[in-house]
Amino acid sequence: MASTLVDLVKISSASTGTGAISLGPAVQGYRGIEALTNGEVYSYSIQDGSAWEFGRGTFLSDSSQFIRTPIDSSDGGAAINIKANSQISFVALSEDLDAVQLSNNALAAASQTQVDAAQVAQDREVVEAAAANVTSGEPAYPNAYATTLPLGVTYLSDDGLGSGTGGTPGTYEGGVSGGPSGFAWTYDIGDDGSIADYRITNRGLSTSSTAPTLSYPSGSITGATVPTASVGSRVGEGDRYWAVSDDGATLDMWTNDGTSTPAAVLDPNGDQIKLYVASGLDGLASLFTASIDASFSPPNYAVPLVIDADGNIPIWLLKGLLDGTGIGPNIRGIIAGDIAGAVDGSIDRSFAPPNYVVPLVIDADGNIPVWLLNGNLDATGIGPQMISVIKSELKVAPEDFALRNSPTTATAPVVTDGRTLWKARGKLATLANGGTALLSIVLTGNSWSEQLPIATGMRTYLERLGYTCAGPGWIYVRPGDGIDDNQWPEVNLSFSAGWSLWDVVDAGPPDTYGCGPDGHALWATGTTATLDLTAEGTDFRIFYRKTLGAFVWSTDGGITWSDPVTGDGSGDLGIVHIEGLGSGQHTLKIALTGNTDTVVLYGFHAIDTTVSGFVINKMGNGGAAGNDYLLWADDYIQPCAAEIGADVIIDNTVANDFRLATSNGVANTPDTCAAAADAVASNWQAACPGAAVITVCPSLLNAAAGSGYEIPAYRDALYKACITYGREFANLCDTWGGWADENANGQYAAGALGNLHPGDIGGYRIGRFLISTFPNPERLSA
Repeated sequence: MASTLVDLVKISSASTGTGAISLGPAVQGYRGIEALTNGEVYSYSIQDGSAWEFGRGTFLSDSSQFIRTPIDSSDGGAAINIKANSQISFVALSEDLDAVQLSNNALAAASQTQVDAAQVAQDREVVEAAAANVTSGEPAYPNAYATTLPLGVTYLSDDGLGSGTGGTPGTYEGGVSGGPSGFAWTYDIGDDGSIADYRITNRGLSTSSTAPTLSYPSGSITGATVPTASVGSRVGEGDRYWAVSDDGATLDMWTNDGTSTPAAVLDPNGDQIKLYVASGLDGLASLFTASIDASFSPPNYAVPLVIDADGNIPIWLLKGLLDGTGIGPNIRGIIAGDIAGAVDGSIDRSFAPPNYVVPLVIDADGNIPVWLLNGNLDATGIGPQMISVIKSELKVAPEDFALRNSPTTATAPVVTDGRTLWKARGKLATLANGGTALLSIVLTGNSWSEQLPIATGMRTYLERLGYTCAGPGWIYVRPGDGIDDNQWPEVNLSFSAGWSLWDVVDAGPPDTYGCGPDGHALWATGTTATLDLTAEGTDFRIFYRKTLGAFVWSTDGGITWSDPVTGDGSGDLGIVHIEGLGSGQHTLKIALTGNTDTVVLYGFHAIDTTVSGFVINKMGNGGAAGNDYLLWADDYIQPCAAEIGADVIIDNTVANDFRLATSNGVANTPDTCAAAADAVASNWQAACPGAAVITVCPSLLNAAAGSGYEIPAYRDALYKACITYGREFANLCDTWGGWADENANGQYAAGALGNLHPGDIGGYRIGRFLISTFPNPERLSA
């Protein structure tokens, strides 16, 4: 098996034992994991005291793990028991050097006119090893896949998700027995000890449809259902791929035509499309006819573009420049003025004489993708390879966002300019000059907005500038469970038996009970359930669904209850206003006296109307992804939003979209995340004219990309959506360092929660960044 070779890579590790190695920082003077590629196989060696080991292993970028397979060791060929701070060298082994010698032998053999069967087999091995370097756009496979489609693991069943108990949270390498060679998968154990997610990291390769048997070898989980692996074609129906020829001299093009046997892809003459590879360059000289000078053979690097049935090569590239044996009568006629008849509908008629169009390439369907117009190169478009070259020459960042160490090459800022926050800035100016105003800030999205660190960071920063908090604002109805108990410290919400929570993220669409703008609803039947709320404010509001149920309320322990609050059965939003209380803390009690149906509560709102200042409404939903918000945004945001009011809406998104493959049965992608962000923003702005929306892309997190897309892909999609719809954008992905560095700097929460969430310090940093960057609350000292 061939290894990928890398230069000057030596990495230290804190791992111990005989298992997979967690790669750490580079040894001083060497390169680190940035030189390695996910899923590639590398040769390695370890010297640990008197113990030694060398072999090959696979690098997994998601977990920075190196899965080692020893070839030999001081422990009889088994993996040695390494100590902490050992060093792993990525070096060429003697077997790798043998492969280089084999390549040299194959090149010499290519020039021979007669090659025996053993030599042909060696040549084919060289071509198969080089196949991964083909850049024509289709994958390349060994010769075995010229007669059967390349197969691999294409799907893992989802029956294992949520199963098992007692596991240690983390990401682990899945157990594999049998199946396609090289297949690998990883699984996540969540905070509750069950299987949270799993994914394929290497589909493997096989000619057989036999599926592997999977297991959970690590994490100490019990009772978990193991997913079933499905094996299918690695090449989609109608897609093409290359396979090494029998003699090893060419790569032949095949296609998946929907059967189990590949079909040859033919050129207009009915011959199979072939690619002559580098190992046969010396042999190409014999294919050139007398019309091509012998000096065109290596080392001048002539690359044939067309080979006819007689082996003639009329057109070739010489050192990258187009050349040929001459111009035939047809092309002469084109140049003389018959271009219009030769250029088909893929080129506008204005390209005909006197504009002097010269087609350079005509494909099998008669299309002309590349041509010369008045001597200038033109084409129907530019591919990714050419775009990369152009950006490199112009010193333009390869994506919309520059690397952290090259800010001058950025083509987009890490934040937008904040011009839509005129309303919020006006209220801050009023407050700063002693006027009367209430700045309403809404935090929506995922658990970054539901939990306290970021919201507290905003409140603390504003209070340090001299602004006054006017109350807790929105109070959500989710019961505390130790993780999601994230009410403001001055808020206490308690329930008797009889209440149930409907969370759209866990329970599905809100068809039965509806929900608040955060996707939560609390419901009860019968007459015995009660609820107690303690919070600060002069005005309280109760948001409920208009069912046929009934409830009563009282304040501050009063024995006098309100008249029954009863809906009309329409399912619309109902609001109870409780006003005129004194400043300070109050209690609100709800009872279901006289109820004969279902009572549904969406949330509460509390502010002190005697205070000029700000309120931060926490409306996040832990675990929510874009596809979850799409279930309720259009129907359940606007009614509550119109009552509460907002000047700034901050949408924390992406964290769940990138780490979860699906939400509510729909694949999570950058496009669905951007669509959800637009739906949330559109509905808030429709209810609150003049409000600004800030969409936040999070920092890099310590989780695997279960969706198949890393956070930067979501960053790019969100930025483009914000620019398209005139909203603000904040890019923490490029303003924070990597997770490990920031975690060591105390920016993330303690324990497993910190894999995805900032701690108090990080929350203050984010809150201060968002407030100071956008509303920019400058205030003179008192």
